[in-house]
Amino acid sequence: MSTDQLLKFLGVLAALLGVITSALALLRTVPRRWLGVALALFAVGAVVLWQATSRTQVVVTVQIWDVEHDEKHAVIASQRFTGQAGGSLSEETRQGIGRWVSEQIGKRYDLNAPSLQVRVRVPADPSREKVEVQATPPGQVEVYFYVSGGGGKSRVRLDEQALAALGKDFDLEVSRPGYGTRVVRVTWGQALDETLTLQPGAVSVGIQEFGGEKNTLATWLANSLAAQQRIAVKDPQTLQALRAKIDRERAEIARNPAMQMPIRTSLGIDLIVTGTYEKQ
Repeated sequence: MSTDQLLKFLGVLAALLGVITSALALLRTVPRRWLGVALALFAVGAVVLWQATSRTQVVVTVQIWDVEHDEKHAVIASQRFTGQAGGSLSEETRQGIGRWVSEQIGKRYDLNAPSLQVRVRVPADPSREKVEVQATPPGQVEVYFYVSGGGGKSRVRLDEQALAALGKDFDLEVSRPGYGTRVVRVTWGQALDETLTLQPGAVSVGIQEFGGEKNTLATWLANSLAAQQRIAVKDPQTLQALRAKIDRERAEIARNPAMQMPIRTSLGIDLIVTGTYEKQ
């Protein structure tokens, strides 16, 4: 029993003792014919008092963290939610938690960002004309080209002189922070004029198991957020499994440095949501 629960129990006990003491004093003044009625009223009052003072409330504290190196870095938002008396969360409270988390994510990331149209014009001879890249709406656009050779492929930021001297087919990559990436194949000697559509990237959110409950609320929150198009969610089980997988692969590489194997080095999440579930 927690300290809060013990204090609440002692308070209820003191209140009941007070009721009993008052009842005994009053019964001495009640005529015998009304004694049964008085006892019944006191019994009902005691039950009502017990129920009113012994009910528990659920308090859920939710925190949203930014992420550095796959770990919680700093709290960017925190909120307490109180459930109904009786020790459970109503659907209304659950929905309120889901809305609040979505709103906080929306304050940090533009969940309603429009798609981006990028017009790419590559001349037939890049040594005579420049490559033109125009985005709508305007803003920063990153452009790279891929050069194959020596059994591999190098990704190089667009450079007019390097491209002019290339003299062979290449791949052109266009991206913007917060958006997806598009790659278009360019045939040397043929002009290209194409409009690419870049879709806003999803915000990746990891939900950790909430302390004090058996993962029910955390799983519900993960499912609620996953229903939103711009939010990619890793639920508590997935997050735990990914951490374990990364740890195993890192340990295997450490034991066998010469081993050649593709490994996952990051959870790939932007935010982490944690919480505690307490009955008071």
